[in-house]
Amino acid sequence: EIEGRNVVAGNKVKLAISSCAEEDAAVFAVKQYDSNVTYFEANLTSVTSHEMKVCYLFDGEASYADTFSTLKAYTVRVEPPENFAVVVNHTYALPVTGVGLSSEDSVLISRDPDCSTQYVEAHPSLEEDSAHVLITIPTVEEKLFICYKFVSVEDIVPMDYQFRSSYISVDIEQVVNRATLVMHVSGALINDRVAIAPAGVNNDPAEDAVSCQETPFMTVLDESM
Repeated sequence: EIEGRNVVAGNKVKLAISSCAEEDAAVFAVKQYDSNVTYFEANLTSVTSHEMKVCYLFDGEASYADTFSTLKAYTVRVEPPENFAVVVNHTYALPVTGVGLSSEDSVLISRDPDCSTQYVEAHPSLEEDSAHVLITIPTVEEKLFICYKFVSVEDIVPMDYQFRSSYISVDIEQVVNRATLVMHVSGALINDRVAIAPAGVNNDPAEDAVSCQETPFMTVLDESM
């Protein structure tokens, strides 16, 4: 909502970063709800600054006037888990990028696309030049959704993807050289992959993950498995 002397529908509002003279700033038309309420709807396609200067253009004027008011702008992106899948009770670090982020914000994981009901909640960790959130999913879920809640904003921001959580068990105790290997896997989907790699050779789980990626013993799951 915007009000003041000679404020009428059809005037324009510019949201600038540092100066009302900026030519590439976003511009929005003033609208009228009834005889007493004028407003503008700000739909930004991109956000580069957390604080934006509000500038006003009266009908017939050539340049925008500085209202000496500011608005807070926010944007966020929580990256999805790799391959849109996680393993139950394993902790994953998801990168978070955006403008206006706070460690008091919340990353919400829900069974509903709009996160109307919360299943898991976590807070982002902000570092000097990066941010991430740690998530751990405790149960098997076919569809999960991620949303972001800014502590200073009422609306919840949904991400544009879904992912799943699975519990993987493989009933293999030993592998015999040159013998056919039969593997039964529960909690997985067709086209998931199972790798056999040397165990215990690395001290870092990330190095073990690399070993699994580089092993020649990898199979893609099909319906028979």
